[in-house]
Amino acid sequence: MLLAVVTGALVSLIFQLKRSLQKVEKTIGDIDEKVLPLIEEAQVSINNINSITDKVDRGLSSAEKAMNNLKLAASAVKQVGSTLSSDGMLRFFLKSGALVGIKAAAGVLKERLFQKGGKKDGK
Repeated sequence: MLLAVVTGALVSLIFQLKRSLQKVEKTIGDIDEKVLPLIEEAQVSINNINSITDKVDRGLSSAEKAMNNLKLAASAVKQVGSTLSSDGMLRFFLKSGALVGIKAAAGVLKERLFQKGGKKDGK
């Protein structure tokens, strides 16, 4: 009789274990069916985010270069503006006029020196 009770308990336990294993297998199947595609979609989304981040980094770098170029251009415009101001322009013309005069005088002196030098050597 004890053997029959123990045998019955073991059979019941085996059936319960079989049902539990079936539930575990169904749960694993559900995970494969539902969770794995979500993981793949998450990976695609992560790749897209990485791509967007790289593009933003490149855009910020380009914007930084553009801002530096704008600073340089603004500085050049400021210098041109100060040069073209009345005082600056007057100084510019005076300096350039003086330079032209000095060049012309040097040319005349050079020409006269060569003329005198040529006459002495030719005599």
